[in-house]
Amino acid sequence: MNKPLKIFITYAHKDKAAKNKLIAYLGVMERKGEIKFWDDNEIRLGDKWYKKISNNLVTSDILFYLVSAASLASENCNRELAEALSAKIRVIPIILERCDWLNHQLSDIQVLPVEGKPINEWFPDSRGWQNVVENIQKAIDKIQSQAETSSGRSKKEQHAELAFQQGNVLMMLGQVDRAIEIYADAIKLNPNNTYTYNNRGSAYGSKNSFDRAIADYTRAIELNPNYVNAYLNRGVAYGEKGDYDRAIADYTKAIQLKPDFAEAYINRGAAYLKAGKLEQVVDDYNRAIEFKPDYADGYLNRGMAYGTKGDYDRAIADYTRAIELNPNYVDAYLNRGVAYGEKGDYDRAIADYTKAIQLHPDLAKAYTHRGVAYHEKGEIIYAIQDYSMAIGLNPEFAEVYAHRGNVYLGKIDIHRAIEDYNAAIKLNSDAGLAYGNCGVAWLHLQQWGNAKVDLTVAIILRVNISALFHQIYKSVADFEQRTGIRLPEDIAAMLNPQVEHIELKKETRLALALKGYETGELSTGLAARLAGMPYSEFLLLMGQHELSPVGETAEELASDFANAHKASDHQ
Repeated sequence: MNKPLKIFITYAHKDKAAKNKLIAYLGVMERKGEIKFWDDNEIRLGDKWYKKISNNLVTSDILFYLVSAASLASENCNRELAEALSAKIRVIPIILERCDWLNHQLSDIQVLPVEGKPINEWFPDSRGWQNVVENIQKAIDKIQSQAETSSGRSKKEQHAELAFQQGNVLMMLGQVDRAIEIYADAIKLNPNNTYTYNNRGSAYGSKNSFDRAIADYTRAIELNPNYVNAYLNRGVAYGEKGDYDRAIADYTKAIQLKPDFAEAYINRGAAYLKAGKLEQVVDDYNRAIEFKPDYADGYLNRGMAYGTKGDYDRAIADYTRAIELNPNYVDAYLNRGVAYGEKGDYDRAIADYTKAIQLHPDLAKAYTHRGVAYHEKGEIIYAIQDYSMAIGLNPEFAEVYAHRGNVYLGKIDIHRAIEDYNAAIKLNSDAGLAYGNCGVAWLHLQQWGNAKVDLTVAIILRVNISALFHQIYKSVADFEQRTGIRLPEDIAAMLNPQVEHIELKKETRLALALKGYETGELSTGLAARLAGMPYSEFLLLMGQHELSPVGETAEELASDFANAHKASDHQ
């Protein structure tokens, strides 16, 4: 007869009653001599408690991890799990309650009861415990039957398995570079372990090394063409690279292999959304929710798809359901706020953005959206406060400067408006709306040259400056009456809604480009775009006009070259 398997139980102390119940349900196996238990009740006065726990853990055959919100948050429980994996001890998670275990390392391990239905959702709960007992008996029978075979494995294979488990532990601890090194050692010892390639691929993916990740996932699939997780992971990597067709193909293969794989439907739906295939998006999220009705991400993503289609009522319903499932879901509040804003319900939008900020006080995007809502309500002071807060949190956020500039333009605080528009343009040289609005701002100062430069650049960047102008003023006559400023005929013509397109003469574009650069309005790259000529050719003309880019920094020159290369896209 085989010796009893030693069982170690990891649990949060609030789950002590569940631990005692598990021991009671396994009493028959214990009396038959198949198993024996150790838990922290056996620590005696004077023991060095952690050393005692660690010594018993590493000599155990199986670790039962009682999974609850408390145990997932417990440093001791997770340290014991890491030690068990490092020591190549069999881990059996037992789900006590609904909690976030799918986003934990435990998600890679087969859990009990079957299909992960928590013990507290069985009625009566004795049915759940009996399901656990029956499957533990099967696991113990399998371990005992394999014991003799396992002892015959080569030391090389054992070392490879140990290296693999060490890599997994290092990933749990966030030591990604070291984990990659250890996985490489495991592959040298056993080049045919598909799981090692998959996990190293995940490590590379966490470092944004997507090509290396894809190579490892591909090798894992070559070794095991039915390895579902490798297809899922490779799809994620392709998606991060913007290769949505290949991502969709991999998610589709994962679904063929596992038709109820909710996560694969979610990911494929996200890829369809980015590819602009909206009908397929909703279909995939419907399937994901069908297979996993308590999956908050499914409702969030389907809500985003409805929002993209302009179906804001359904979007709001889905975001609300996601919040019911996860009351701390920041993205759900943020997206629901956007949907309310699109419906003109700014009070509810502001309430959702405020909740998102309470949950994530450093979220610049939430302040920006709330600022927009306040602006739409006419609460200008609050709008400026939120935009300023967003800029403080993320000074590189070009869009916020443009929004705040719009508020200042509406207040006729022209100098501040121009300052913000220029900040937005400096951060994003393709900010066509910022150029257009800045051009309108210059009109108030009667700086006709600057106005014409910015309005012309906005046209080149495909902005309808007439529509932009008429969002603020009913007509050129309305502007002149309200400001007492008479516009030059050529600028008034540019703002005429009856004029669909203005073809500027080459000489005019060149003159504007040189003026824009000379006054500091435009970088050399953008000036070249405005002039409608290659960057190198424009530099020669600058020399003829005694202008030089010498004062620009290396970063600005690099940006200029990048902008100049885009010129052909906007001519």
